[in-house]
Amino acid sequence: RLYGLTLRQAKNGHRSDVPNIHGRHVVTFTPHLAQQITDAALAALKELNANVVIRNAA
Repeated sequence: RLYGLTLRQAKNGHRSDVPNIHGRHVVTFTPHLAQQITDAALAALKELNANVVIRNAA
């Protein structure tokens, strides 16, 4: 398990960042895996936001 990943909005879309220890990344991903992680995080965030909108509308 890896904790502390962040989803950031960049100029060219979104990206997932990993935690740092003493200025160095604790893990690196291939570009393909990094994109899959970012896509999964965005999908989960959109689902959470949709649930909040539905609850507020009720």
